[in-house]
Amino acid sequence: MSLHHFNRSDYMRRKRYLDALLFNGKRCHVGQTVNLDRRWSEHRKAWGEPFKINVLASTYGTYSDAENHEYAWRYVAQEKRGYMILGAPGIIVNARCRMDEARYKLARKYRWPAPWWHRAGTIIAAITALLGRSSLAWLLIEKAEKKGALSHPLSCTSIFPFARL
Repeated sequence: MSLHHFNRSDYMRRKRYLDALLFNGKRCHVGQTVNLDRRWSEHRKAWGEPFKINVLASTYGTYSDAENHEYAWRYVAQEKRGYMILGAPGIIVNARCRMDEARYKLARKYRWPAPWWHRAGTIIAAITALLGRSSLAWLLIEKAEKKGALSHPLSCTSIFPFARL
């Protein structure tokens, strides 16, 4: 093997980002990159359909080190969030096929990031605490309840039990 082969960036220890491309229909592609902007532009061209990018975590290491985290995140997306995992455009894969004990151990530590409306309950709780029992605070709470934002365990009513009085 030539020396050039060992100078590839895959073997260099550097910061790597683990991200998920979220498509309509509960489909998801989990991957890793060292440059999020480049990854977004490359996948935008390759996939040919709109998606949202969700940065899951970052790690410092080689490609191989980050690969274990990548497969663990795929498992979490499939088993805990119900996503169909895409290996390439149009190809559905089973995340369990490449799991081993070390990857299962990593997956047990991970929690899929909650959508913004789940975190809205905490924000509304803070506003309620600041504004007291003003009509504006109650108006915000009522709007959030209609959208289902307060159904999360960290909602306004679980942090401030007096909020429903």
